[in-house]
Amino acid sequence: MAGADGRILGLGSKAARRALVASLVVNCLLLGLAAGAFVKSGREKDGPRVSSFHLSRQIVEAAGEDRRETVRALMEGARGESWREASLRRWEEVARRVGAAQFDAMGMSAMLAEEMERRAAAHAARNAAMVEALMLLTEAERARLSAAMAAHLEARTAHGR
Repeated sequence: MAGADGRILGLGSKAARRALVASLVVNCLLLGLAAGAFVKSGREKDGPRVSSFHLSRQIVEAAGEDRRETVRALMEGARGESWREASLRRWEEVARRVGAAQFDAMGMSAMLAEEMERRAAAHAARNAAMVEALMLLTEAERARLSAAMAAHLEARTAHGR
């Protein structure tokens, strides 16, 4: 970009260096602001974000090595169909029904009622598997799990969640 006379973008070498330094400073400030916004977005306004407590995963982790695979199989067997896949199919069907030339209110109501029953059955199966898995834990393992749950609840309460 330097011309035959040594000028850069029409600026003398001293002015060009100053412009480049100023540009570098502005870019670093903008990068710092963007990084700060990114880091801050992961926290609640009043403190760090408290992660979710996934009871089924915690039950598996609480089980002793000799029973962990049995407990995992119980929990995974109760999971059944992927919630994400079922939800996607449901929304596709809702969109199709909503966009139909003749809206079928009774059909939509029936579909939503069936979905509610499917979810209730899935929850019941998962809850039964959790109880069965908890029965496989020792008293000490259940005590540690209970303490972890209490600590998680305390952290959530401390952060207003």
